[in-house]
Amino acid sequence: MSGITALLSTALADRYRIEKRRGEVDMAAFYLARDPKRDHKVRAMLLGPELARTPGGGL
Repeated sequence: MSGITALLSTALADRYRIEKRRGEVDMAAFYLARDPKRDHKVRAMLLGPELARTPGGGL
């Protein structure tokens, strides 16, 4: 597990289990996760640092 994936897993550990990284675009990375409480798959998107630092997501 990469450093960023490990940090994301830790941050979401109380709600989701990160299963694998699914892809990446210029400003975000996408992960497949599981909600164990409801037993279904979800997608998690991690914004790139250029958006994460901007209040309001740069929009």
